Amino acid sequence: MDKFKSSLMVFYLMSLMTGMVSVGCSVSSGQPATPSSTFSQVMLPEIVQIEDATSTPAPIAQSTSIVSPTTPPSIFNPFESLVEMYQFGPGITKIDELPVGMYIVTISEDGLLVYSLDGERIGQIASGDFYEPSLSPNNSVISFIAPGGLLGFLTTDDYELSIYEPFDMLRLFPSWSSDGGRIAVSSLHATDDNTEHLGIIELERMSYVELVDLSIGASAPSWSPIDDWIAFISTHQRIDGSHDIFAIEIECADRGSDCVAGQLIKLTHDPTIDYEWPSWTPDGKKLISSCHSRIGTHGICLIGFPGGDEELLGNKMIEGDRPLWSPSGDLIAFERGTDVFVINSEGGNERKIADSEGLAFWLEVKE
Repeated sequence: MDKFKSSLMVFYLMSLMTGMVSVGCSVSSGQPATPSSTFSQVMLPEIVQIEDATSTPAPIAQSTSIVSPTTPPSIFNPFESLVEMYQFGPGITKIDELPVGMYIVTISEDGLLVYSLDGERIGQIASGDFYEPSLSPNNSVISFIAPGGLLGFLTTDDYELSIYEPFDMLRLFPSWSSDGGRIAVSSLHATDDNTEHLGIIELERMSYVELVDLSIGASAPSWSPIDDWIAFISTHQRIDGSHDIFAIEIECADRGSDCVAGQLIKLTHDPTIDYEWPSWTPDGKKLISSCHSRIGTHGICLIGFPGGDEELLGNKMIEGDRPLWSPSGDLIAFERGTDVFVINSEGGNERKIADSEGLAFWLEVKE
C-alpha cells in the first residue's frame, strides 16, 4: 500500500511541476475550469482521543455536524489523452450485457477483466489504467485513481469519463456508500509529509469535507453495510509504521445532505500485527483484513465489531492480501502474490481465479 501511495505522490508532484493537473474543461459547459475555493476543514477534537473498542459508543446526538464547503467543486473532464484511454471500443463488454450471476473483476495491463467463479475469463468491461477501482452499488459508475493521481469516474453504460476537481490533493482508495450517494476517500496533501486525511465526497453536490484530525492519519476507508460506520487503517501510535484498524461513527440523512460524525474507536491492539485492507462482512458484525505479522506471514483475519476480538479465517493461516467479501456473503476473494483466489466463508474450497492480475471488486449482475 505504501509503495502504491508513494508512486502516486511522485506522479502527482511531477504533474504539478509540469502544470498537467491545472488543465480541465467543464463537462456541462466546456468552459475552462474555475480555480477551486478553500475547503472548510472540520476538526473533531473529542473524537481524536482514541477509546478502546470495548467502550460504549457515544450517542449520535452528541456528534459534531460536518460543514460543507462554501463553494462546492465540480467534476471536470480531463485531458484528451485520458478521455481516449477509457473510451468504449472493440472487445469491451458492457456490464448490462453480462448474464445474471456473480463475477470477480480483476485489474490487468489491458484494463478491467471479468471472471466467472470457476476462473473462466468472461470478458473485459473497461480499458485503460485503473488504480483502486471501486464499483457503485447499482453497477453504473466505476470510481478509480487515474494517471496523475486524480480521482476519476467512468460510467458503465456510455463510458463517459469525468475527473474530480480541484487538484489540490490526491484522493485515494475510494469507497462507495451503500446508497451510492457518497464516497469515502483518503486525501493526501503534497505538503503534509504523506499524512492521509479521511474525508467524504457527497456526490450530488460534489462537496468534500474531512472527518479526522490530521494527527490521526487515515487510509483505505470502507463503509459499513448500512453506512453507519467507516472503517480505516492508521499508523497512529505505531512507531514502526504499521497499521491498526479504526472505525468512525457516521450518520448521513438524505442524499445531498450533510453527515454527522460520532465517536472514533480503535479495533485492533496487537503491536506485532500490521493490519491492512479492512472491509466489512455483509452483516456488519465483523471486518475482514490482511494481517501481516513481523515474522513475514500474511494471513486473513476477522475482527469483531465493535468488540475488536480477532480470529483467523477458518482458524488457520490462509496466506493472502486484500480480502473482499462477496455481496452474497458466502465467498471471499483475495490476492496472493500476483494472483487472485476465492474461498468460501469458512476458509475452504480455495481456487485460483486469475494469474498475474490484481483484485478489483465483486460484480453482481441482477435481472
